[in-house]
Amino acid sequence: MYDFSGKTAIITGGNSGIGLETAKKMKAAGANLAICGLSDEKLKKATAVLGGDVITRSVDMTAVPQIETFVSEVARHFGKVDVVVAAAGGAVVRPFHRMDEDLFDHDLGRNFKGAYFTAKFATPHMKNGGSLVFLGSAAGSRGFPGMSVYGPSKSALRSLVRVLAAELSVNNIRANLVSPGPIPTPGMDRLGLPDAELQQAKAGFEAMVPLGRMGTTGNVADTILFLASDAASYVTGSEIPVDGGMAQV
Repeated sequence: MYDFSGKTAIITGGNSGIGLETAKKMKAAGANLAICGLSDEKLKKATAVLGGDVITRSVDMTAVPQIETFVSEVARHFGKVDVVVAAAGGAVVRPFHRMDEDLFDHDLGRNFKGAYFTAKFATPHMKNGGSLVFLGSAAGSRGFPGMSVYGPSKSALRSLVRVLAAELSVNNIRANLVSPGPIPTPGMDRLGLPDAELQQAKAGFEAMVPLGRMGTTGNVADTILFLASDAASYVTGSEIPVDGGMAQV
């Protein structure tokens, strides 16, 4: 559907879930691809799925020097960066009164700080315009118990795309946000809940969706590809929900 031939795309969190699905679709559309993740095992599996001509690196998205090294390596190898998909992140469900400073810093770091600095280091290598696509969440617009850090970290990304859309427009760089609702991914299974509570939470999420079902990683990846492509050349500073109406109705 979209042509990314000759374009270089960086996808953080590209070793699983929405990030990996996006990577598969972008590679199929001709992109030069670089992905990062935290799990070496998942990176090996992603490499097998995507093929050996993809740059894969283990990067802690809370560690800014690692992010800078990764982005610089990609830019040197391919000569430029055209697309950044900041899909790395995750949540641990914990009541507000039980949140501690270490978990606060970790969740804010992997969901906001990591995305922020990936964009900062990549944009100087965007020579003829470019596209920044950040992964938000319905939790950025709607309050969910136990997500007192995750929700605000995604709200911060919504604010960031507005600022970057204004600031980087002089360089013809676009910035947008895709905000999924409940999507079955490995990350959903790592919410830090006992299995019985996790299954109850999933059923509760489905009940909140007007369409009455969870979405798929493909639903989200298709929207990311649109925003990253030339088809969205007049779209910037925007948020596109892919949530079955969860945070809209």
